[in-house]
Parts: sequence; structure tokens; C-alpha cells
Amino acid sequence: MRFLWAAVVLILLPVAPAVSQPASIGVVWTPTGPSETQVQALRTMRDAGLRHVRAAAWPRPEALQAAHTFGLQLYIDLAPPVADPSVLRERLAHPAVRGVGWAGSLTTRGCARWNALRSTLPPSSMRYVVAPVAPAGVACSFDASTTVLADVRMLDRPFARWYQWRAAHAGPVGLAALGPARMLTDGQGWQVPRSMLAQARTLEHLLEQVHTRGVPIAFTAAWSTTSVQGPLRFHIAESDSLLPPGKVVAASTTGPPPPFAWPTGSVSTIARAFPTSTTLAIWGLVLGLMGVFVRLPTARRTVLRYLFTHGFYRASLREGRDATGPTLAALGLLVGGALWSGGQVLVDRATWLRPILLGLEALPPSLQSWVDVGMTHPGFAAAVVTLALGGALLFWTTAVALGLQAVGTPVSWSQVLMMGLLPWWGAPLWAFGAAAPAVGTALPLVLFAIAFAAAAWSALRTAYDLHRTIHPPLSITLGAALCAPGSILLFAVVGIAYSTGVDGRWVLQLLVHA
Repeated sequence: MRFLWAAVVLILLPVAPAVSQPASIGVVWTPTGPSETQVQALRTMRDAGLRHVRAAAWPRPEALQAAHTFGLQLYIDLAPPVADPSVLRERLAHPAVRGVGWAGSLTTRGCARWNALRSTLPPSSMRYVVAPVAPAGVACSFDASTTVLADVRMLDRPFARWYQWRAAHAGPVGLAALGPARMLTDGQGWQVPRSMLAQARTLEHLLEQVHTRGVPIAFTAAWSTTSVQGPLRFHIAESDSLLPPGKVVAASTTGPPPPFAWPTGSVSTIARAFPTSTTLAIWGLVLGLMGVFVRLPTARRTVLRYLFTHGFYRASLREGRDATGPTLAALGLLVGGALWSGGQVLVDRATWLRPILLGLEALPPSLQSWVDVGMTHPGFAAAVVTLALGGALLFWTTAVALGLQAVGTPVSWSQVLMMGLLPWWGAPLWAFGAAAPAVGTALPLVLFAIAFAAAAWSALRTAYDLHRTIHPPLSITLGAALCAPGSILLFAVVGIAYSTGVDGRWVLQLLVHA
């Protein structure tokens, strides 16, 4: 009877709920500078309570030993070019190295490199793959012993991407990089959009969900400004001290972070007192269009003929009636202003677009530094491109005019300039489209594609008009098409990408599947 009552008591006793293991919270760190700088950064991480560090490169030997002394576990990203296998195995034998993973492209070639590299890794190391794209954007599958770390920066629903990978992968799935993209310091309150405290509040909610949803390991990107690659500028530490987002990460190492009492602030604190240069440029473009079409009837007739009665346009151009100095100057300023204003709007928007930023992050470091300067100063970048195209147009006009005159074809410099300028008539419409309020990333990406397509079309259209209007030799027509400003722009982009080793297929996968 005693045993019966004991069984009843055991059944009626409340069963204590199982306590889930807290997630391992870490940070992304790019080791740069001398050994003392790296050791100091690792010491600050240790003092903040962090234990897991995903290093985007190999630290110096002194820093590697310091990580072991501080009790830190390093996860080393590998990307081409990879060290010699014997050197790699020697490094991986260090007790501070907890895991090693692939942070290169996930195209067919990238997956083949990872599979070849994985066979040389020691079985005791954690093997992981950094996946900035959805499962549909990966050209290979991974075995259950490989951990997939999803890069979810800037995603509106980061855990939806995590669930996608959990459904597609049989092994563990963590988060390779968590957080926004840019660090803004204007605005002293968490209600100020995109301010530092607003990003800290968002990070609180994200890290709370990391613990409650059962994510095994998650890294916050990035540790400091030296750990930031390319234009992704969010960081949690500055000068070896934690910023507000860093305090949130430090409080999340043992469980969900407590709510921080950040000041609320006011949205009005970031209201600009004066119009931005973009606003002035767009309004200047509108007034310029009105002035050209109202005050210059010759320019109005030329544009309308070009668009709707192209045969009459070629006849008028052949006779030299519309290629006047005021018309060319007005249309040139209009096209140049449109390219500059629309370009700086798109570059400024690109700094907040995840597909574009991840695509730029996949560029070689030597190219990233130049791109970072342009994205930090969008007006300057747009001005450089506009002036380069303008200079190329003037040089092209002079070369073609001299070439035609050398073969005995009577043509003036202004006639050739008109043929090279008017194919860019869509620049004002492109600029208005860039300035239009748009939600999401579809419109800016489409406008970037339209810019390159328009450059190719302008070169072909210019060569066609030159051939039908002046009837030059075929060699000059082909040379004019290949040396047109639009062609030079495309050749420059392709040449830079090829010379720096850009993986175009992987950049395209990032733009589509990121």
C-alpha cells in the first residue's frame, strides 16, 4: 500500500519545466593592426563577458595566444585565398580555435572549394558555412555535421530566414551576423529612427528572440570600426569601450537581456533645418526642364523631333539647323544635372539596401575601400561619374569629328555632339524615378539595371544615328560605337571587376537571393 501512495504522490507532484540552454552570444571581429591592438580588443571582449568571437581573418600569433589565456573561443572564417593545408592544420590545432568555416561564395565553384577544404580540417573543430542568402541561392547542400550560420543583417524578418534554413538543413543552424547596417549618432533617443539607441533597442528584441527561439549560436556584427568591412558600419564598441548596443550584447551572454532605460528622445531632433542637396538638385532639374521647354523653342523642337519624328530630326541635324550653341549647352546641363541628382539619390539609398551592401561586401578589399568612399559621399561620387561621362563625351565628339573630316566627310563638331548627347534624353526621367518615394528594394535595383542598359543603348543609338545621318565608313561607325561614353562606362566596370577578381555570379546571387 505504501508503494501505491508513493506512486500517487509522484504523479501528482508538479513537474518542473525543462530549462532550455541559453544561446551562445558572440561578436564578429576583423583582426587588424599590430599585436597589441588585437590583444587589447580581445581583453575588452573578455571584460564584457563575451566568450565567442567570429574572426573574419587569422589573428596574429600573440593575439591567438591571448584569446586562449582570456578563455575566448575563436571561430575563424576562411575565404579565398586559403593558406596552405599544412599551415592551416597547424593553426587549427591551437586550443583557442573552436571552429572554422567558409565565408566565401556559395556558387558551384565556391562549394567545390569548401568541400575540398573540409576534408583537410580536424574532426574536433566545429565546421560552419556563412550563408548571406536564402537556401534557394546556394548551389550546394551541406551534411548534418556542418553548421549553417545565416547572415541576417538588415532583414525585416531575420528569424524567418533562420526558419528557412532550419527547414532546408539537417544540421544546426545559427546566426552569422545580427544587427543593422549603419551606425548613426545623431538623435539622442531610441524613438529617433536609425539612431544608435534605436538600433540598441532593436538589438534587445532580436537577442531576446535568439534565446527564446532556441538559436544555438549567434554573432553580432560587428565589434568596432576596424571590424567593419566595406560600407557596413554598425559596431558595438569604440576605442575599447562598449557603446549602447555593446552593453545590450554583453547583457545577453547568459540569457535574454533586461530592458534598458534608454531615453526616448524625439523625432524632431533629427529634422533638418535646410533642404538637402538632393532636394535642391531635383527642384533645380524641374525648373531646368521648364526653362528649356519654355525659353528655348529650338531645344524643344529638337527633343520632340528626336522622340516622335526621328527622320525629321536626322534631316534637321544633317542640315545643321538645330545644333546651336545655346541648345547644346542647355541640353548638356540638363542631362548632367539629371545624372548627378539621380546618381546621388541612388547611392544614398544603396547604403540602406541589404542586397547591394552584401554584393559590395563580396568585392575584394582593394575595391571595397574605393566603393566605401563613394557611398560615404554620394554627392561627390555622383559628381565624379557625371564629370567623367561629360569629359568622355567631349573627347569622343572631338575624335569622331576629326576622323570624319580626315576622310572627307563634311561635318561640324556641334553636329557630332548633338548625336552623342540626345540618346541620354531619359536621364531626367531616371532621376525623377530615383527620387520617388519607394518601399523596399525593387525600384532602386531596377534603376541601377536601367542605368547600365541605358549606357549600352546610348552607344548603339549614337552609332546608328551617325551612320544614317552622316553616312561615314563602317570602320568609323564601329569605332564610334565602341568608344562612346556609354561603352566606356561598361568596359570600365567589366575591366575593374575582372582585374580585381570579382565573382560576378556570386554578386548576382547576392542581389537576387539576399
